[in-house]
Amino acid sequence: MKYFKNFSRQKALMVSVLALAFLVVAGGAFAALTFTATTTSSDGALTISSATTNAISLDSGTTGAVNLGTGNNAKTISIGTGTAGNTINVGTDNTTLDAINVGSALDTVIITGTSAGLSKIELAATRPTGATSSYQTLAGDLNYVGAAGGTGTYHAGVMGNFLGDTLTNANATIHAGTIGKYSVTTSDALVGPKAGLVGEAETSVANAAVMAVLGGDTATVAPGAAYAVRYLNSTAASKFTYGLDLFSAAVGGYKAVDYGTADIRLQNGETISNATDGAITISGALTGTPAVLSTTTAGGGSNLKLQYKQITNALTGDYEGLHVRVSTDVGSADNAVNGAQIKAVANDVASQIDVEILRGVYTSVDAKDNLVTTARAFEASLDGLPGSTITEAVGIELMNNSSGAQTNSYGLSINGGTASGHKAYTRDIRLQNGELIDNATDGTIAFSGIIAANGGLVQRYTTNANVPNASGQNVIRLNALAADFATIAGGTAGQIITIIFSDAVVVTDDNANGANAINLVGSANLTSAADDVLELVFDGTSWFEVSRSVNN
Repeated sequence: MKYFKNFSRQKALMVSVLALAFLVVAGGAFAALTFTATTTSSDGALTISSATTNAISLDSGTTGAVNLGTGNNAKTISIGTGTAGNTINVGTDNTTLDAINVGSALDTVIITGTSAGLSKIELAATRPTGATSSYQTLAGDLNYVGAAGGTGTYHAGVMGNFLGDTLTNANATIHAGTIGKYSVTTSDALVGPKAGLVGEAETSVANAAVMAVLGGDTATVAPGAAYAVRYLNSTAASKFTYGLDLFSAAVGGYKAVDYGTADIRLQNGETISNATDGAITISGALTGTPAVLSTTTAGGGSNLKLQYKQITNALTGDYEGLHVRVSTDVGSADNAVNGAQIKAVANDVASQIDVEILRGVYTSVDAKDNLVTTARAFEASLDGLPGSTITEAVGIELMNNSSGAQTNSYGLSINGGTASGHKAYTRDIRLQNGELIDNATDGTIAFSGIIAANGGLVQRYTTNANVPNASGQNVIRLNALAADFATIAGGTAGQIITIIFSDAVVVTDDNANGANAINLVGSANLTSAADDVLELVFDGTSWFEVSRSVNN
């Protein structure tokens, strides 16, 4: 020991005791110790150890700080680096709340270990009533600057990675990189999100609040799904209310959920949108294998409503709201291939109900206030390639398969059988060669041409004709200036026409039975007077007089 002349007697005694308590070894030799009133230092390595299992305690007298490695020089501070396996406790007393701080914003903090040496990091905290401000039991904030991260793949505030190879645990448990679990039991009055896992995007830079990424780029990988649902619950009544819920009303002063373009965007860009309440808009065609869309409604409404609207570019072809195509590669002589079967059923159960109108199909076209060249509420088309053969082709077949009583039944009804409340048709029916059938006048059916059935003809009257033409006619009134004639064109075999004269007209007789010639009784020409009548019949080549009437 060196100089003690500046110490009091008590301090000298304390230093002597300390000198006896320390064994100082430096390079195999005793090292010098230097003591001051508040500092002990050595000119070599300094080890403090106890014998066998005796404890060593470093503490201050009361509330004074206990500092380890706080000098302003760089050093390595090792705790529990021995090879025998250490138990390191930090703040493990459970009497009073401890504040445990590790690292600062400038520090690199690394905690490593194996499954045996570092089994888990477990944090448990209780948030008491009255505590305010945001709180997370485990929080990780990562602040990047500029091009930080380089070509590294994973950059995150928190990351979990579940690893393994050929795992054989077949129990219904969970393996995951990160697990979020919400376990509040009785109630939670929060109006904000309540969930096992929440992803939040608070700037427009983000691609998504939650995103599934397919990694493993060194080989082909094919996971089951980007997003999936699994039940670890054996109670039959347990279930999610919705598999996917894209709806939320306004809560806590925040707006209700709405979407900029659509609710869902599919892999090729088609979208599904519910932007208009009560309507689902699908941007592309619906195709696929047989499926059943089944819904039930209370009161009226549409179980399936498809609503499309073209908003840009001029039409370059047909625009279809619904296109159904059914094809078969295997023929059958006994079965039908139906492009669509639509059936309205009053009731599927035994109890009887009253329904005013059942419509299997209701079609409507609405021109609004636009200019439309042709409007057809229904159109049927028969198609086939040049090599096809159709034994019987029918544009529209109207079947009555009911086995119940029918007070009145009609194969075809126009305007519900009454003009009241409806816009009258110019003609009720137009036939394939342009002839018309009309019921515009109540009690009368008018035909624009001849209707032949087993040689019979339905009369049609033409007035003010100059030269008689039998096409589609049965009664012809010639005008006062009608010319003489020797032939009548336009006849069909078996057709009978009645000609009413308005003045003197010469009808030439032809006994040679030439084409469209007139063979009169008596082999003499006929000179008519006003209101005379001549009736002729056509045999397919010539006309023959049936009768005449002189009425002047």
